[in-house]
Amino acid sequence: MTLDNISHPSIQHCADSLNAKHSNGRPEPELVPSRYALRVGDIDVLVISDGVLPIPAPVMAYNVDPAVRAAWLDDM
Repeated sequence: MTLDNISHPSIQHCADSLNAKHSNGRPEPELVPSRYALRVGDIDVLVISDGVLPIPAPVMAYNVDPAVRAAWLDDM
């Protein structure tokens, strides 16, 4: 089975369906937007975030000298 044979709703329809539940576009307890609908050129884009995953600096920058990494983090 390929996705070419399946009818998909438009990105705008999906965003409208999400936002229709809330008069101001998102629920009140939500502190930051968890979805973004936008157009990039001719392409409709829907970005959905279910949260963040904190990654420790030594994991993310494993190939950097620890002293250089510490200096960079101290400068932030």
